[in-house]
Amino acid sequence: MLNAALWSLSAVAVTREHALLRVASDPAWFVQMLLSAIYVAGCAFWSALPVIDIPRLVLIDSRLSSVLVGRSVATVAELCFAAQWALLLHRLAVSGQGPLTDAVSLAVVPQSVLAEG
Repeated sequence: MLNAALWSLSAVAVTREHALLRVASDPAWFVQMLLSAIYVAGCAFWSALPVIDIPRLVLIDSRLSSVLVGRSVATVAELCFAAQWALLLHRLAVSGQGPLTDAVSLAVVPQSVLAEG
C-alpha cells in the first residue's frame, strides 16, 4: 500500500511538472510512468498473494496463487523494470553520454527477455 501511495504521489508530481513545462513533444515521461505503474502493480500482487512456488505454500488459497499466474505477473513486472532502465539509458545516450550507453540501452530488454524465457 505504501509503494502504491508513493507511486501515486510521484505520478501527480510528474504530471503537474510536465503540465507546467508544457513539453508535450516528449512522451518518455508517460512511458516511464506506465512502466513503473505496471511494476508497482506486480509488486502489490506479490505482496497480497505471496507464494513459495515449488512446494506451493500460499497465504491465501486462490487460483491467482498458482505458479503460472505468479510467474507471469513477475515476468511482466521484471520486463517493465528492465524497460525503464533501457529508457533511462537511452535518454542519457541522447543527452551526450556516448555510443556505449546507447548500445547498452538497446541490449537491456532483449537480454531480459532471453533471461526470463
